[in-house]
Amino acid sequence: MPRNISGLIVSWFIKVVIVLVVLLAVNLIAYVSPSPIVSDLAEFFNKNILLLILASLLFFLGALFYYFGFPINLGYPIFDGFGTVFLISFLIKLIVVIDNYVNSGIGAFLATFAWWIYVIAFIIVLLFGYLHIARREERIDRRIRRNDEEVIEETVEDEPLIRPIRTRRRVIRRRRRI
Repeated sequence: MPRNISGLIVSWFIKVVIVLVVLLAVNLIAYVSPSPIVSDLAEFFNKNILLLILASLLFFLGALFYYFGFPINLGYPIFDGFGTVFLISFLIKLIVVIDNYVNSGIGAFLATFAWWIYVIAFIIVLLFGYLHIARREERIDRRIRRNDEEVIEETVEDEPLIRPIRTRRRVIRRRRRI
């Protein structure tokens, strides 16, 4: 993940351009090849390009919300959840188109239970997103607490003997900065 917002925006823009280039390549292959499978796939990609771009935009917004930190990053699992639903919708539609030629029956099965798959995927992404936020904030909180403790030490020297001087270190107290 890019470290700054401009890198995030450029990364998303490059991904959208790559999707458009792949779409152009599929259309060129469909134009050159008279195969009905290729022409159906090209038609499918042309019809669903907005779905892919919308899913990409939702993932981008989720990453943008994640970048800003705690109070604002509570929205990122929601955007990622909806982006996941759109991506799974695209994949199920693709499997249905391919299943028209393969006749495995899995396309009809997935199309029947698509809404259940969307809901389950959304809930899983939402759950794991909020668990990730909680773990991340806990780590940040521990790091802040560790830096807030100040250790005051006293060095006690033993009486000088024939041997070299040994130094003992002992912690007197710990004080928290507020």
